This record gives sequence, C-alpha cells and structure tokens, in this order.
Amino acid sequence: MRFYQRLGRLIRSNKEGSQKFLVVTLTPKTPEYDNLDDALRNLYMEGVDVSYILDKDIKKGPVAKVLEVIKNEGNGFLSLEKLQEAETSEVDESEAYFGILNSKVESKESEIARYAEKAIRDGSVLYMYDEERMAKLVSFVLQGKFCTMYSGDRFSEMCDQWLIKAGYMKNIKLERKGLLNRYKTIFLSERREEVLKDLEREIMERRKKYSEVKINVEENFNKSISSFNVTLNLSVNIMGITVFQRVQISFYNFRKKEEWDIGRLNAIAIGYRACEMLLEKVKS
Repeated sequence: MRFYQRLGRLIRSNKEGSQKFLVVTLTPKTPEYDNLDDALRNLYMEGVDVSYILDKDIKKGPVAKVLEVIKNEGNGFLSLEKLQEAETSEVDESEAYFGILNSKVESKESEIARYAEKAIRDGSVLYMYDEERMAKLVSFVLQGKFCTMYSGDRFSEMCDQWLIKAGYMKNIKLERKGLLNRYKTIFLSERREEVLKDLEREIMERRKKYSEVKINVEENFNKSISSFNVTLNLSVNIMGITVFQRVQISFYNFRKKEEWDIGRLNAIAIGYRACEMLLEKVKS
C-alpha cells in the first residue's frame, strides 16, 4: 500500500507531455526480489503498463526449483503438503475435521510452498486437490448429516458429538487458501490431458456403480480474486434416508477454461468418493 501511495505522488506530472520513469533495483535472494512477479502483476491489474520492465528469468528463479522437484518425483505429481512445515495435533480425527470446516485450524506455509504458488500463477504447473483426503473431509459432513437424520441406536458409536455438529452445518464452503494448500497436488501443465482422461474415466466408473448417488454441479468464476468455485449438490439414498449436502470447493488462480476443466472434474471426483465413503461406513 505504501508503494502504491508513493508511486501515485512520484508519477504525477505538472507539464503536458512530460514523462517520468520509475526504476526499482532489487537484490537477488531477498523477499523483495522473489516477490517481484507479484508486484508486477499487481501493478498490471491497476492499469500500469509494465510491458517494458525486465523481469527475472524463470529458468534461474525459484519457480525453476519447484519444476525440478516435480520432475524428480517418480510419478510427476507432488503433494503441496510435503512442502509445508510439519504440523502435529493432539485432537482426535472428528474434532480436527470439525475444526477445519469451522475455520478454526490455521496452516503454516513454507518458503518452497510459496514458490509453488508462483509456479501455479505463472502456468508452469497445474494442481488439483488430493481426492482421497479431501473426500474424507466432505464425507465427514455427509456422515454428520446422516447422524442427524437417523433415529436408531445402531450408529451410536459412529455418531459422535463432532459429527452431529457438522451435520447441522448447511452450506459448506471449502475456500480458505491456507487450508486448501494442505490438499493440493501439483503437476506439470503438460500432463493436463492425461489427468483429465483419468478423472473422466474414474467419474464414469463410479457413476455406473452407485445409482443411489446423484451429483448436480454449479460453477462460477470470481474475477476479482481469480477464484473458480465448484458447488456440488450431493444426494445419497441410503437405508430409506436421502442425505443431501451442498459443498463448495474453490480453486484459486484458475483463469482459463483448461484450468476450469481440471477443477470441475476434480471436484466431482471428490464428491463421488465422499459419497462412496458414506455408503461404505454405513453398510459396514
């Protein structure tokens, strides 16, 4: 903010046709240097012409380190959580899930994870959310909804206080960047078509397998924060009870249709897996 305010005073001109030039010198391996691309992007969004500015070479910058790490991974996919600082928790699983849904859990971010975010914004890599781990979170809500609707004693052990509290939550929005980073899996953008085909095949298989599951999808793009939001209307018919839950999953820095396709299918796959988990839990 101080930079913007100072810039406004510096570039103000009193003479028609006069020009002023802004020169910013940054030292490599400093936070200011590593965040230069963010600053340039912010200036561009404010309407400043930055086309003539010489930016650092991506081949030598921190993004290159992220690409190297991904390429060195055997399958070419890297969980962003592996780049995060280790976190420990003394609470049980149900309480932890409720804390995440209720925005009570914070997430630390390491330097390399911030570089990964730069690679995502630059389009060098794409990401999707870890299906199994994200589905556990969504399934927790579905199980909670089932607990609030079932009146017998059969599932008394399963339906703890945290599940019941989650069951009374209405519209679930998974949109906090810090928490969503826990679930991100990044991969090289050149693997997009491969990932799309895998997701489409998986969704088709589960759709055929579970006739009792219905998923309707809504989507929108928030241009101001580059947020692609996929809302899943999940419906599961089980033991004569229809469990319905509305869940929004947000993807950030998804600006192109190619990225939206990944987000949409990833969210649907998460939804089917979450419903499958509910069915498995109840039937067991």
